[in-house]
Amino acid sequence: MFLYRTIIKFNRIIIILILVIATILASYIRNLTTEYDISSYFPKDDHTLKDYEYFTQLFGFDDDKILISVTNDQSVFSREFLTETLKFESQLKDIPNVEKVYSLHSIYDKIRTPLGFVSIPFLHNTNESLKTDSMRIMSDSRLKGLFISMNAKSFAFYLDINRNASAQGIDDIIERLISLSHGSDFSLAYLAGDRYTRYVYKNKIRDELKRNMIICIVIVTLFLFISLRSFWGVIVLLLPIILSILIFLGLLSYFKISLGIMSNYYPIILLIMGLTTGIHIINRYEYENRSVTNRRRALLYALRRVGYTTFLSSFTTSVGFLTLNLSPVSPIRQFGNEAAFGVMISYVISILLIPSLIELCKLSGSKLMVYKFEYWNNFSKNLIKQIWTRYKIILIISIIILLGSLIGLNKIEKDNYLINSKPGDILTKSRTHFETNYGGLRNLEILIKVDSPGVTIDMNFIRFIDQFEQYVLELNPVKTTISSATIYKSINKAYNGGISNEYKLPEDSEELNNYSKLLPHSIPYLGNFISNDFQVGRISARVKDIGRLASYKLHDKIYQWFKENTSDKNISLILTGMPILIDRTNEIMVNDLYKSLLLAFSIVSILLGSIFINFRYVVISWIVNIYPLIIASGSMGILNIPLMASTSIIFTIGFVIAVDDTIHFISNFRLNEIKRKSKYSSLILTFRDTVKAMFLTSILLISGFSVLILSDFEVLYYNGFLICIIVIFAFLTDVFLIPVLIRYFKR
Repeated sequence: MFLYRTIIKFNRIIIILILVIATILASYIRNLTTEYDISSYFPKDDHTLKDYEYFTQLFGFDDDKILISVTNDQSVFSREFLTETLKFESQLKDIPNVEKVYSLHSIYDKIRTPLGFVSIPFLHNTNESLKTDSMRIMSDSRLKGLFISMNAKSFAFYLDINRNASAQGIDDIIERLISLSHGSDFSLAYLAGDRYTRYVYKNKIRDELKRNMIICIVIVTLFLFISLRSFWGVIVLLLPIILSILIFLGLLSYFKISLGIMSNYYPIILLIMGLTTGIHIINRYEYENRSVTNRRRALLYALRRVGYTTFLSSFTTSVGFLTLNLSPVSPIRQFGNEAAFGVMISYVISILLIPSLIELCKLSGSKLMVYKFEYWNNFSKNLIKQIWTRYKIILIISIIILLGSLIGLNKIEKDNYLINSKPGDILTKSRTHFETNYGGLRNLEILIKVDSPGVTIDMNFIRFIDQFEQYVLELNPVKTTISSATIYKSINKAYNGGISNEYKLPEDSEELNNYSKLLPHSIPYLGNFISNDFQVGRISARVKDIGRLASYKLHDKIYQWFKENTSDKNISLILTGMPILIDRTNEIMVNDLYKSLLLAFSIVSILLGSIFINFRYVVISWIVNIYPLIIASGSMGILNIPLMASTSIIFTIGFVIAVDDTIHFISNFRLNEIKRKSKYSSLILTFRDTVKAMFLTSILLISGFSVLILSDFEVLYYNGFLICIIVIFAFLTDVFLIPVLIRYFKR
């Protein structure tokens, strides 16, 4: 009571202080940055990361290229189109931080002459040679599917980007590429690559954060006006939330914390949690003010009745988010910590500002909530009567829904893809284009490591690599491959006048050894496929984005072939690449879902046990909060929504938010039970005092999270939908199942 009296007494000072803090921190928001760095998600101590780091040490990074594909409706082998692409390439080379540009205009084949090796262009840029060039290019496996599409209707450029370029420098490159593409005469232009994906995601994060915040506030404002029918009620509820969001975002900017893809949840979480606190306060205040004419005393009674439970619900929500620290993935831990911090900021601002505003403006309960109290009173009595008398029907329906959800739960696939954007999104279009016309966006790096130095240039080893590459190329999702054998076959072709039939390995081992001396000067655009110490050979494959599960099956086939075709214990196989890291990260995050959920359940149970002092109410809390999660899981299986890292987090978010109403319901019931002794009459009072606020907060939760359905991120779309399902069934189980379980445990 002392705390609440102090808040009411110093209401002006509190309001001024909060406004000053919010104004100062809001000035920092303009410096708030967004970031999407996929490497920050990688588990630091996992073997897949160590394999990838080993690969980058030997052959460099595979994520520092940007791909551009430009299309022509007829064929790329048109003089006008090729003239335009040549001009376009010249413009690309002039962009700062673009170190090299590879295309059919700038790469060359080589032929050995008596005077040495001569570079022969693939495109001669003359009308007379166009037909010959096109036939030669389309029959060359090194080019088709890499520099030119399978149907010869699109033309590709590969840009090597300076790895030391700043983030702004990378953004400038991509913006220049987009500008050049739009200003060209090409039919269509598509961009791809890790750098481009980061750029698109960063911009989407920033734009959607602003849009979601505005839409959410507008929807919530309209709903509050409709439900409360009070201008002052809307102001008292919304002002603390808006100030909380400004303070929270301002603090993130002050401490130079960038926003990630998970940041779209922050405004919604802060808005909803703050409104939950506010609605319970003014709902109780309106009730107390009807029986206690002294406004200040009614406010004190209301704060005493709901102050502790609102703190407890906010605290348990924060603790639930903190359980995400069990995740080995840094951005998930960061999200959990920031969300927990934001929830407590929202609670503190609401509990300080709402009573201060009510006292300063001398607002009675009727000015904050304008509706017929008697209507709800009669409705709640009739509702609990129906629930109490028809508890068997409710139990049967609940069991049927549960069984259906369990069937759906068994159908869930734990899968993920590289790009998770909705159909029609720019990244989805790009992925479709490159997978249809080129080798695909998944790069699979196959490393064959030999313990003895120099073996990788031995004829037997090169022939083994060639056989291995041919097997990999025959696998269904693999579109193109390049290997160390490719280099040797290219040199052999060059040694024999550039004849296509000579694109093969030489028969003579001595001739092969001579080719090894030419490796550093062979064909630059193909890259490096043998390590400097000659202990590691490499096969680089391009694969369609078939998903993690299908990729694992592909990897198993490759491992199996390797095992069956080599008995030398000194030779080992490593499969790596950025997609494998992404797949492994998703797998770990999905598996760790159960750990964070179990910890959240355990901590919340301990907190509830300390409050209710009765184990059966803890059990009831477990049942009614696990039930909505099972229904959401079943919905995922029925609707074919894959369980991946980004969707697995909704169970923690859904649980920590859903448990809020349970705490309010059971806490209020326990207080009434102590006074009344009768469970039935206690439930009538609980429905009258609490369910009304629970209904409002549930509608607000649905309104807030449904905004995510508008997101271009497929993961946020799914998460918004699934969290809404959790909220709906959390409310229904609290209202219908808790009374039934209380009646059952009464026996």
